[in-house]
Amino acid sequence: MAAVKNLVTYKALAGSLDALSKVDTLKTVLICGESFLVRKALDTLVPILLKGESKQFGFDLLDGKTTPVGEIAEQAGTFSFLGTRKVIAVKDAPLFVLKASAGEISYSDKDLQVLIRLVEEGIPDNHVLVFTTGTPDRRKKIYKLILEHGLVVDCSVATGARKADIEEQQAVLQDISRQMLLKTGKQMAPDAFAALVDQTGFNPELFANAIEKLLTYTGGRNRISVADVGTVVHKDKKDPIFTLTNAVMDRDVSTALTVLSGLLSDGFHPLQILKTFENQIRKLLAIKCFTTGLNTGRAGGPSLKHMQFNAFKQMLLPAMMDWDAN
Repeated sequence: MAAVKNLVTYKALAGSLDALSKVDTLKTVLICGESFLVRKALDTLVPILLKGESKQFGFDLLDGKTTPVGEIAEQAGTFSFLGTRKVIAVKDAPLFVLKASAGEISYSDKDLQVLIRLVEEGIPDNHVLVFTTGTPDRRKKIYKLILEHGLVVDCSVATGARKADIEEQQAVLQDISRQMLLKTGKQMAPDAFAALVDQTGFNPELFANAIEKLLTYTGGRNRISVADVGTVVHKDKKDPIFTLTNAVMDRDVSTALTVLSGLLSDGFHPLQILKTFENQIRKLLAIKCFTTGLNTGRAGGPSLKHMQFNAFKQMLLPAMMDWDAN
């Protein structure tokens, strides 16, 4: 492993592929972090790890949520009849999961010891065992072991609301946009990119799907405009985040707690959920400040409660737009 660093970020992965292609002793890889980037990293690495072998015969993909450790060990030790190299990828391996969801498995201490022994001495030459996970626990022995003897591809992205966090998130989305647009020769106007991010938030999966729709919608045109984004992309009201905020707005405690529990189980960062509530409360306060002036008569005209639609359209709507702009 002298030719390549044992820890590579997603951003640096492309620049490490040449060095990785020349490594013959790599037997264990951990790809961890943001789910969309993890999947992209796996797709990028598999051909490199196979070194020209057919993916059809040399690549096995296992579901870590349902595949027992014994089967993983068996697959890692089984030789391919039709090739000399083999890559076994365990998707969503519960290496750092304390409690699994219904219908899924979690690793016991005994299971982790089996994997530790497998990583240390049980993987045959020309075989590579790849784990993909969400946020890793860097204190765990299995993480330290893979970092020492194998390769860790860190696809983590800051989820906070600090300026540096937002800039990091924007950079990831810009990179996704650049790669997808480059394949088609299209461009996206800066205001269109900003509008798209406003609709999807930091959700690389949703963001990439939206770009796919925009590429199809714009057809032969080589530039995506903000008008295209407004026409094609809409906030998904079925998104669990919206379900959560709607439940809170409706004062539905049971639904809110159920959805919140589901979000946390699915890997949503608590700060991401908190930021959603921050935005919601900020909007409510802004509306309250504006409507207070109406109801007390400071804004002139009839009170909000008794206002007719035409009056709203002619008097209130322009005032709202002007107030929001200032």
